Amino acid sequence: TGAGGGSESITTGAGTWTVTGHVDVSNGTLTSTTGNTVIMNGLTKNLIGNGQTFYNLTINPSSTSTITVTTSHTIVANTLTIAADDTLSIGASRIVTDNGSPDVSWGNSASTISGSGILQFGASSGGPGTGGTLSAITRYYGATSATTVDARTYGNIVRFYIDGGANVTATLGAGTFTLSGASSHFEIVNDAGDFANLSVDGAAQNPTVNIGGNLTTSGGSNSQKNLTTGTG
Repeated sequence: TGAGGGSESITTGAGTWTVTGHVDVSNGTLTSTTGNTVIMNGLTKNLIGNGQTFYNLTINPSSTSTITVTTSHTIVANTLTIAADDTLSIGASRIVTDNGSPDVSWGNSASTISGSGILQFGASSGGPGTGGTLSAITRYYGATSATTVDARTYGNIVRFYIDGGANVTATLGAGTFTLSGASSHFEIVNDAGDFANLSVDGAAQNPTVNIGGNLTTSGGSNSQKNLTTGTG
């Protein structure tokens, strides 16, 4: 960041950048080149992404610790990695969007994504996979194509959401979905008006779904919210 009238920019190249302090790109432009990995290895540091995109982002403090997403949103284009025993905490009203085709990479079962913010998966994302501990709000955001949803334990709200574009079908994968806790709601939210339909399909792979909270649909009065349960 700087105080002058110009702008700052960073182009990473395809190498690995290891940052022991905070990462704050709020007053500049980040170009994270294909193949680049940014590793945050400091203890109790903040990530301020300014809505910009990291190609690969790895949370790996030098000992067990938490990196907190604060102030603005962050996007990961390829792989989001949470190292063994470490935590990525997403602050209130903040969104971390994983657009990568690989699943989230978890170091072990104690690797955690937490906080009151949102972990969002785009239509082409691989999703959270089945590892680690996921207690942030999880939002499946379908923009233009179908999304397959990972069967796993979710420790907070699971929300299916569109706000425009084409019709979207989110297919629940085979296995068991467990939304643990009374505030772990299953929400289908269509804010696209009468422009697109949002469907959640449990019939294709017939999973078992255990919801600790509420099952709700919401959105505009003309928007279509469809749920097919299947035989699970």
